[in-house]
Amino acid sequence: MNWTVKYTKKPRLTKPVLIEGLPGIGTVGKLAADYLIDSLKAKKCGELTGPLPATALITEQGLIQLPKIELYNKDNILILTGDVQPNEDQPCYTFCEKILDIAQELNCAEIITLGGVGLKEEPKEPQVYVTGNTTNAIKTYEKLANKDLYGIVGPVLGVTGILPALAEKRNLPAISLLAETSAHPLHLGFRAARNILKVIEKRTKTNLNLKLLDKDIQEIEKEDMPRFSKFRKKGDVNYIG
Repeated sequence: MNWTVKYTKKPRLTKPVLIEGLPGIGTVGKLAADYLIDSLKAKKCGELTGPLPATALITEQGLIQLPKIELYNKDNILILTGDVQPNEDQPCYTFCEKILDIAQELNCAEIITLGGVGLKEEPKEPQVYVTGNTTNAIKTYEKLANKDLYGIVGPVLGVTGILPALAEKRNLPAISLLAETSAHPLHLGFRAARNILKVIEKRTKTNLNLKLLDKDIQEIEKEDMPRFSKFRKKGDVNYIG
């Protein structure tokens, strides 16, 4: 089964930036992407279908449904997010090649992938690291994020790592923003997502409303349910089957 994209309305853009935020360590990438969509009031413009993991999700209404991977846009910013990402090698590579096809089709000038650096605990002020597929791509972020990532983490797994690496073969500048967070499988890295968004805000020269994110962080500290969490924690139960 190949990956395909179905546009609800194909966007007409001028050298847009494509930002990928799919679930990973601390769910950092997805949290950042969701808040970015919310703050920019971005509109859905497409949905991708392909060999997704054999997983079904429970909605807030108690219904069961298949996971989605969607594309949103606002002005010259494209945002790729979803409920899951390919969890096997070949589907991941073919998925990333499809995303690069889309990026070239829409004349993207840059790709940014988002993820987490797993630690025992998430710091109060998580540091954001940057890596990329060219030295020039990294230089544009020197004043915004820490480029000294070598030796701190091992391989960058999944779409967050593979997408920018493959983009180099197509002469597409691409970077990864990775923020410190907890490696615990139930942790939601809201602080890490906030600090990544601060970098994106400066890089894209947009004004993001991070007040809702700060509110969620305060709620977490009070051990309340965060507004954007889709999971109801009962003990340590997260997945069934």
